[in-house]
Amino acid sequence: MTTRLSRFAARSVAAVGTMLVTAVCWAQEAAPSAPVPPTPSKPDDPPAIMSFLILIATGALIIGANAMATKRGHQD
Repeated sequence: MTTRLSRFAARSVAAVGTMLVTAVCWAQEAAPSAPVPPTPSKPDDPPAIMSFLILIATGALIIGANAMATKRGHQD
């Protein structure tokens, strides 16, 4: 008896939940005139000198890290 009742309750909850979701979807119908997305403006060009300075600094860090001697222990 309880299994039958729990199955009925689960099916009822599922049916009511489905109906509620359907009602929410119907309430969100598209408006008569759909909104138009904004047009993006042209982004500003980044300064070229700053890009070159960052490139040089990054290259110097990489070359400097590779140029350092490796200190090896006596157990190697």
